[in-house]
Amino acid sequence: MLPAFSFYYLEYNSIYSLIVSHKIAVNNFNSKKAATKDRRDYCKELALEYLCYYILGVNHKITLEKNSYGAPILSEGAPYYLSISHSASYTMVSISQFRFFGVDIESYTPSASLIEKMPINSLGRKKSDFIFRVFWSVCECLVKITNDSFKSIFKNCKINFIRNNCVNISYSDNQYSGFVTIFKNNCLVILQRG
Repeated sequence: MLPAFSFYYLEYNSIYSLIVSHKIAVNNFNSKKAATKDRRDYCKELALEYLCYYILGVNHKITLEKNSYGAPILSEGAPYYLSISHSASYTMVSISQFRFFGVDIESYTPSASLIEKMPINSLGRKKSDFIFRVFWSVCECLVKITNDSFKSIFKNCKINFIRNNCVNISYSDNQYSGFVTIFKNNCLVILQRG
């Protein structure tokens, strides 16, 4: 039997996401010391299977492949694009017909040394843990969307505003918009170009 509240479904602007607790994976392995990668892979496969069945109406297994950058993609011919993220406790899998989107879920508190390296002018306000978490997650999403390096994005990304769970970003002559929230001590961001 699955633990209650193991799955969380989120839809934002035709991006369909399923967040799966890693606790569900522990119950499906013989050892509670199952490797973190095994639990994450199990949650990723479970979320992908659910999304493909309920959103795409596909009842056969869709396999994951890797693109030239090593990022996971749906098997050839699938009409949807994919973005995957992991935190210490959750795996998030998102699919959409839009190519330029990315998701991130982060559960850490950044160290003081990382906060000091964050460009103040990119935020337009004083540093805070929430703003840093959003900034970090936005950078992670942009890596998935653009395939640019995290370091380059970190230096050049500008958060224009965060208001009512919406975020607006400028990076490399493009505008990005998205959804941001705190979810069970995790910063969750869904970002798309346009």
